[in-house]
Amino acid sequence: MDKIKILYSLVLALFIFSCAGEEKDIFSDSAANRLTKSINEYNDLLCSSPNGWIFEYFPTTSSVGYIFLARFEQGGFTEVACKNKVLNGGEFLRDSSLFEVIGDNGPVLSFNTFNNIIHKFSEPYDIPSTSDNESGRGYEGDYEFMLISGDKTQINLKGKKRGTRLTLRKLDENQNWENFFTHLDAIEATMFNKGIIPLSLRMPDGNNFNLSFKKGDDSGDDTSSNGYTTEFSVYPEGGDAISQTEKVPFVVTEYGIRLNEPFEEGDYSVQRFKLAEDKSCLVSMENANIKIQSYYSVSDLFFHIMSLSNSSTDYRWTAIDSDNTMSENFASSYKTVKESAVGAKRTLGHVGFNSSTFKSNSSWKHTAVVRLQSGALGSDGMYLFDLEKISDSEIKTHFRGFEDGYSQEILLRNGKTFYDILGGLPELINLMSTNFEITSQTGDLNPSILRFSDKNNKENWFDLEFITQKK
Repeated sequence: MDKIKILYSLVLALFIFSCAGEEKDIFSDSAANRLTKSINEYNDLLCSSPNGWIFEYFPTTSSVGYIFLARFEQGGFTEVACKNKVLNGGEFLRDSSLFEVIGDNGPVLSFNTFNNIIHKFSEPYDIPSTSDNESGRGYEGDYEFMLISGDKTQINLKGKKRGTRLTLRKLDENQNWENFFTHLDAIEATMFNKGIIPLSLRMPDGNNFNLSFKKGDDSGDDTSSNGYTTEFSVYPEGGDAISQTEKVPFVVTEYGIRLNEPFEEGDYSVQRFKLAEDKSCLVSMENANIKIQSYYSVSDLFFHIMSLSNSSTDYRWTAIDSDNTMSENFASSYKTVKESAVGAKRTLGHVGFNSSTFKSNSSWKHTAVVRLQSGALGSDGMYLFDLEKISDSEIKTHFRGFEDGYSQEILLRNGKTFYDILGGLPELINLMSTNFEITSQTGDLNPSILRFSDKNNKENWFDLEFITQKK
């Protein structure tokens, strides 16, 4: 009997142990059915935005970015639009083709008939605008994208071959497509003066970085109208610009910029920056204490611009002759100079400040300049000024008068002649000689128009715009 009990207990224990190891099927359906369901859900999601999506596209993880608009319809029709220098000479371009959400180890968005926009970046052809031979590679972009996650407002994708992480964001139903790209051009111009005004990435721990732009004429990546790429050259503040520079490509968006890959420094990681309402800086959307701002104060920028002048190009600050850019008394003197120039069978070209390139006297550093035009020909008259920085937002200007040595330089002789014959010019030069408070009229991120307000006379003020001109 005892043997029977022992045997029964052993059998019961084995039965309980074997049952304890059983587990219900985790999935309620087969892998094939689950994939089909996911394909249908993503297809419906892509087609759910009636006006389409903002497509933040980067061909590779090291490429500058491009903005497309893409709309999808049930039945496989898609329409894509863009505006960049790679396609159609920088003009607005729209093209249609077919798409499909297919199964390939998960749901994949495939532009499966030729699209002049999407496939331009995936064709393995040489890029004509570069000196390199890209045959067999082209821009190396994808036309098929793994669908990673998404909802009604945003879909996250990944290039099937290159692994670049991309985003589709829902476009407002009332947004006109061409006007959207016009807005992108405007916001880029608001944020950056790429060739001239350097930027600074300000970190909470004080380990800041200098930002500048790469000229893109020979790179094939010149996505902006001024020939500079949407790529930062980044190196630590106080570091070596050659050995420590890192290339950080980005794309301009309707809210600011998005970096291709997150920029990481210590415990910080940032990728998206939004333009502040007052246009003073770009604020990280991941950490509001991290900002991109102008490297220079407005006073330092005033001097920096003029220091760039060389034998081939003038960099200067020029008065803006339009409404609301001059005080009443400054505008009155300016108008008198214009009328006097007409009486002398000339027209007034411009009035402003620049740095002289005189070699005969090293103390003749800064000048006010007045240009008179006779048809296509121009004559400059210059006036020596002492300029001094008082603070980050204040400078002192002082007209030195007509001192000995003026006769050595033709431009200074011209200045004396203009001064004597043009009514209103002595008064205008005098209004430019005082202490000025300087403020940016275009935001502190890109202060390309500065207002000079007389510290001693609130009725005297004028705006100067940064201008470059070939000599």
